[in-house]
Amino acid sequence: MKQKIDLPYFLHIRDAIRAIELFTKGKTLHHFRTDDYFQSAVLRKLEIIGEAVTHISKKLKVKAVDVPWRSIVGARNRLIHEYFSIDEKKTWGM
Repeated sequence: MKQKIDLPYFLHIRDAIRAIELFTKGKTLHHFRTDDYFQSAVLRKLEIIGEAVTHISKKLKVKAVDVPWRSIVGARNRLIHEYFSIDEKKTWGM
């Protein structure tokens, strides 16, 4: 059986988090609500995080029980499939 390699997915998550931190520095919920380019960039990085989490091995997820894996994937699914009704305030709080 082929062993799943988690490192590339963790690197994607790390890079997306860094990008979100860079994008959001000095910004507010108002910016997120009113600047479509800004909001799109942040949402895309959140989607990447959620997608990368779906590829992390179950073996590792079991070891890291403090990480809300299901919540992260659930947020990704809502951003992708329910994009028309995103709660901007809740998303900004992520």
